[in-house]
Amino acid sequence: MPIRILSSLAALALPLTAQIPTDVIVTCESTPLLDPYYKFVDVFGRGTTTVVEQNAFMAVTSLAVDPDTNAQFFWTGAGIAIPGVYRSQIRELARMGQSVWGPWSQVPVARVAIGSNRVVTLDSAGLVEAYAKPTGPGPQIISYTAAGATDLAVTGDLVYTVSSSGVLEYDLATGNSRTVGSFTGGISIAITPTGSQLTLGTVSGDLLRIDPTTGAIVATQSTGLGTITVVGYTRFDTLVWTDGIELYGELTNGPLYTSPTTILDFSVATAVGASVTRYGEGCGAAANTSWASNGPPTLGNSGFALGLTFAPPATACLLALGTNRTTWSATSQPLPADLQPLGAPGCSLLADPQFNLLRVTDLTGSTTQPIPIPNAAGLAGLELTAQWFVPDPTIGTLGASSSEGVAVVIR
Repeated sequence: MPIRILSSLAALALPLTAQIPTDVIVTCESTPLLDPYYKFVDVFGRGTTTVVEQNAFMAVTSLAVDPDTNAQFFWTGAGIAIPGVYRSQIRELARMGQSVWGPWSQVPVARVAIGSNRVVTLDSAGLVEAYAKPTGPGPQIISYTAAGATDLAVTGDLVYTVSSSGVLEYDLATGNSRTVGSFTGGISIAITPTGSQLTLGTVSGDLLRIDPTTGAIVATQSTGLGTITVVGYTRFDTLVWTDGIELYGELTNGPLYTSPTTILDFSVATAVGASVTRYGEGCGAAANTSWASNGPPTLGNSGFALGLTFAPPATACLLALGTNRTTWSATSQPLPADLQPLGAPGCSLLADPQFNLLRVTDLTGSTTQPIPIPNAAGLAGLELTAQWFVPDPTIGTLGASSSEGVAVVIR
């Protein structure tokens, strides 16, 4: 039955592929205890996921997702006790995995950016250092100074730094440098994954789009905000930016996310890999449940399954499964959809319920739905979306509460 369902979902998903990007913005926020507080923010505004099992007491200044994998990101520790660059792993369901203090910079730095082969850092004095990305001993170090630089961006071997007077390009392979152009008020910088365009965030709240080859300003966008502290690109070359409080993107109207504290930095995960990620919010009794996964949804993983924990014991729960978190196909209503008209006030439908599977929890409140994945190349890139519905007599006339959603990308 699960294999037939997966085959049917694959057929349904063919026209939807372009509508379901896997890009997510990884943010790092400040907390009163100086802990790093990481969240995933969907670039289409479809939900925010807090990374769980985070490290504590780590004052962080910057982070950058590795473009070669969406399972790792690098971050900078600014505290005297833990200065330098660390690499952390993200496991299924947005759980923090192992963190490694590698052979990269082991002094306080202000910004970090990751290229295909290098970990590149910028300190408060404008010193730029590039380290080999692998964790082997004795990495080669390339150093130069970009006077007054406040941020950097990397594509291939090219490093771009921005200061209040302009943008400098440095080629790590040749050691050659050049001034891209003189631009007033630049404080943050990003470059598209293809390297075709730079964007500067300015202290006046403007976004300057620049041709990196000619240095010409292609377009200027006024955001109406204060200083643009961080800018970034999705793999679709669409822009994301923040003033340190609100996070915006070109793909939505209004803020994608508003921080209760301060957004210190963000990076956009543009690599596509097998992943299981929570999104959105649950309601009622289902808000206290948790998703479970037994590993990445890779092609040929016949043992892959999605599970539910911390639900009421010995209770029938419904798993809604589909390939769409944009539109409720039965009604053409956009998702998330308010379930109040169906008798569930305060609850939302997050995943298109193309298939509905009934599972009964055990005496611990857990259940599992096997979803064996055939080794079929046509399934690569398919995104499944799912949501649990749990009986809850406190939720209106429907008598059921909805969990947060989960997005499963098969690779």
